[in-house]
Amino acid sequence: MFGRRKAGGTPGRPLFALDEERLVKMRPTMDRRIAKAKAGSKELAGLHAMRALSLRLSGDHEASLADADAALAIDARTPEADRQAVWALAEAVVALERADRYEEALGRAEGVPTAALDPRTAQNLRVIRVQLLGLLGRSDEARAVLRAAPLEVYPGRPGYAAALVARAHLNLDAGRLEAALADIDAATAAGVDDELVGTAANLGAYIIAVLGAEDRIEEALAWANLACTAGGPGAEPSLALRETRAAVLAVAGRPAEALPDLQAGLAQIAEHQPDAPSIAWSHAFLARAHLDAGSVDLARDHAARAEELAARHDVPVPVLDAMRDRLR
Repeated sequence: MFGRRKAGGTPGRPLFALDEERLVKMRPTMDRRIAKAKAGSKELAGLHAMRALSLRLSGDHEASLADADAALAIDARTPEADRQAVWALAEAVVALERADRYEEALGRAEGVPTAALDPRTAQNLRVIRVQLLGLLGRSDEARAVLRAAPLEVYPGRPGYAAALVARAHLNLDAGRLEAALADIDAATAAGVDDELVGTAANLGAYIIAVLGAEDRIEEALAWANLACTAGGPGAEPSLALRETRAAVLAVAGRPAEALPDLQAGLAQIAEHQPDAPSIAWSHAFLARAHLDAGSVDLARDHAARAEELAARHDVPVPVLDAMRDRLR
């Protein structure tokens, strides 16, 4: 079961970027220094860039964007020539993303010379770019970015377990299933904040189901049940949570319990995210459930659709492997 620790830390903390709580507490000092700094000076540009980070860590993304843009407006040199300007530009991207201004954020993100950034900030920018591509429906591009190089997570830093959970989600979307499950296992060992336990449990259960890992299916069912009850007594789990549990039940050979939520989940994702690679996995789970229920023709139809979508999105569907002989 999931190791837990009490939630805490700075609101709006990024998962992969600089995580300096001290900057939040220093903001009154920054305000005073900005008021006294010489107009148009490099000192003022640096203070605006630093305050942009502080404001972003506090969750005030519009103010963060204003400071980042102020720093860029002061700096007359190109970002390639000035690390400070690159930092401000990176902060502007984060602020735009948090303000749901995805197209503008992506445009800026693709113009940031990441070689001038420290590793954590560069990686944060890369993660945000992946997320933006996904939000804009450019999932194939997002997966290409993820597959180009592994994402690093730094042990011992605040938010380490949360960063592992975030990376697990990205790895799942990229079809790197074993890496995704390894991240969930590592997050479990490190101890997940109470507020993330349900998310991590749901993600771990789903990955195990996609892998068709029958040796861990009881563990997956426990995680899925935990996710469905994470909202507290009397809270109704969402369809997404119920679909994960249904996927686990399908792999466990319990089709009668699995089919209703699997069918409802497929209908929902087909309506709202028709290009998502997870549709391939939804069809695979339905193939398994129908096969175990004795509806072989329906199982074959869903299996064929799963393989077609998996090939289109270049994602593996290992849950199909265990049933191929039975589908012939």
